[in-house]
Amino acid sequence: MERDTFDPHRILKQIGLPHLVTAETLVDHFGAALGRTIQLDVITGLTRSGWCGLWVLGGDGIDYLFIDAGYARIPALKAQVAAHELGHIVAGHDQSATSEGNVISLLQQSFPHLPPAVIARAAAARSTYDQPAEQEAEAFATAVMSRAAAEARRASGATGRRAEGVLGHPLGGGRG
Repeated sequence: MERDTFDPHRILKQIGLPHLVTAETLVDHFGAALGRTIQLDVITGLTRSGWCGLWVLGGDGIDYLFIDAGYARIPALKAQVAAHELGHIVAGHDQSATSEGNVISLLQQSFPHLPPAVIARAAAARSTYDQPAEQEAEAFATAVMSRAAAEARRASGATGRRAEGVLGHPLGGGRG
């Protein structure tokens, strides 16, 4: 049976976004909307394998999102990476559908008590971006960040119009 085409815009229309978009608010918002426990952690060394983030569904039923420490230092990049990893969850990807999924599955089955951070490091050592699940997750992240930027522009425009109304002249129009 073929799965429906993944439409990130439809999902965002249904679930929405938090008022302020950060990696942390995205994780909290989508965790609540999906009824899942999602834990966000920063990890060093993912980028050595070409990865900036990684999703691991733990044996404890918790979704772990790992973001490389270098990307986590820049809030917009941290949010983009979190959105990508959330995209795997929102799209309903099986852990094995991700490019690192085979390594994650093998480690979880062979070593069920292995901490998710150890699995993340091992999985990052053997990954590629050429699978459809990775492309869907990136489409979701792009949709999240595009919508967040559009909503921020609308909000700042409304704030500017309110300020102009209070001041009685256009902002930047300069009154002597």
